[in-house]
Amino acid sequence: MTETYDLVDLSLSDVQPLRRAVLRPWLDTDAKVESLNDHVDGAAHFGVRFAGEVVAIGSISPQAHPSGGGFGWWRLRMMAVHPDFAGKGLGSVVLDACIRHAAEQGGVAMWANARMTAVGFYMRNGWLLDGQEFIDDEAQLPHVRMTRMIGTVVLT
Repeated sequence: MTETYDLVDLSLSDVQPLRRAVLRPWLDTDAKVESLNDHVDGAAHFGVRFAGEVVAIGSISPQAHPSGGGFGWWRLRMMAVHPDFAGKGLGSVVLDACIRHAAEQGGVAMWANARMTAVGFYMRNGWLLDGQEFIDDEAQLPHVRMTRMIGTVVLT
């Protein structure tokens, strides 16, 4: 029997269980894992469902690069794949949906604070390192900023 995975738009409440389970497992099961970015105009959440369950997620929203680069920047946040579904390419499917969304909204570049354990995944998907390793305040794990171009800027 063939496994069927569905790429879907999700609500903020849809992404909460996987955010807690994968990204913040020390939180209570009813705790919300949110950021201010989840509530800005243009923010979107994408995921993959398998047998009705959300097994991969990612969120995207417009946000200037921390260095001050403003126009056309989008921030990727809260990418997660359920451990039972890791290595099936589902993270790349969600990442592509986030990139398409930002591009459709006029985005030209993206940035993210990536866990060090995910740097290889991002590099395989066209992302570049942008700075030094640091400990993320929320996750309390080593991260590094990464960037990726998603559009073309035409100067006239």
